[in-house]
Amino acid sequence: MPANISPLDDRFISIKAAAAEIARTRKNVSEEAVMDLLKHAIFVGELEPPRDRPDRTPDEELLQLKIEAPRRDCYINGLPLDAGPEEYFGVGAFTIAEILDERDALPGPREKWVEFTQRPRAWSAVERTLVTLAYIPITAYPPTAKDILGGVLAPKKRLRDWMVGKGIEPPDSLKPARRDEDDWEATRRADSNGADSAARSEFESADDDEDPFGSEAGRGRPRKRSWSRVVALVRQLHSASPQLKFSTLAQDARKAALKEFDEMDVPSAKTIERHMKSIIGPEA
Repeated sequence: MPANISPLDDRFISIKAAAAEIARTRKNVSEEAVMDLLKHAIFVGELEPPRDRPDRTPDEELLQLKIEAPRRDCYINGLPLDAGPEEYFGVGAFTIAEILDERDALPGPREKWVEFTQRPRAWSAVERTLVTLAYIPITAYPPTAKDILGGVLAPKKRLRDWMVGKGIEPPDSLKPARRDEDDWEATRRADSNGADSAARSEFESADDDEDPFGSEAGRGRPRKRSWSRVVALVRQLHSASPQLKFSTLAQDARKAALKEFDEMDVPSAKTIERHMKSIIGPEA
């Protein structure tokens, strides 16, 4: 079964709800103005965890966005994109920009974003896109984009730390949840020991010389920080070119992921290829 993250998770708050809470406690500041500030923070990476940490980033420290779910045995697969299952995934600014592109929700004329929407694209074009999105007023974003950005779930603790760093007094409602990391880790491990562990294994990666489905898998192996993004890249590449070999898919997905993550955070092509059946479905 999918990971248990939802808008009711008390560790998170949606960007839309956060904007409303902050505006409520600030005189003469509109919700729209706060939303614009939070949108800027998203696209310049201020709400993302640091990338220099030696261990994997826990899910509860990442922004979460509900997007198309990968193929799973528990789903009816092959449904249209706008009618298929969706799940929350850890995302960063680049992934959110890609979702805006895929849903035709970039602000302004689409042809003006050609250096970001065309393939292949230079990383310098990605950087210009993110900076541009950060500084375009939220009023210029189409309704679909506002819904996507408003629906992003932000960790309360990270949002609170960001506000403190900006010299903004956070409202009491943005205090981090009381549940600590040990409690969350215990819950996660208990879940992974159940019948859903096989379905969730596609989000876990292992060192190349270890079996990802071996004795360690049952207690929830740590995954590479980029793994959710790698899964999304593989699915995109496979959808665009179903004839590509698994080895090519793995290499291309890894190459794309290396533009967003440090090499230590990206699994090897061999590891990606080994998980290919669980990522795109056994019928592939």
